[in-house]
Amino acid sequence: MHTDSRDTPLDLTGSVALVTGGGRGLGRAFALALAAAGARVVATARIAAQVTETVDLIELSGGTALAMPGDVSMPDDVACLVTAAEQLGPVDILVNNAGVCCLSNNFSFFRLINFPLARYRQPVQWVSAIWRCVGPAT
Repeated sequence: MHTDSRDTPLDLTGSVALVTGGGRGLGRAFALALAAAGARVVATARIAAQVTETVDLIELSGGTALAMPGDVSMPDDVACLVTAAEQLGPVDILVNNAGVCCLSNNFSFFRLINFPLARYRQPVQWVSAIWRCVGPAT
């Protein structure tokens, strides 16, 4: 008999997941789902209260998580993030969810089009550096 893989719960017990942009929205949803599947989660976001709330929700449901407020576009924050993540073990799963939201009252299209492209690339480069530091699971 064929079993649909969607019927089998995902077991990530023993895995460590690093979720950038984990303070709200999709990042929080990723962090909660990974924790529900058994992963230990390191959640990072720029707003400390939001990432702390994500971790509180994980811990209230019996999971293990670590809140790391920070900005992945800042090299010093990334270095701290890597060090903190290692407290839970080697990173097996990376969710690079950090991004720029253009739906706020302070958003200016003029500022966006005049923003240096290299500045948008920095978060991806720093998170890529994280991946190079921790490496893929073996």
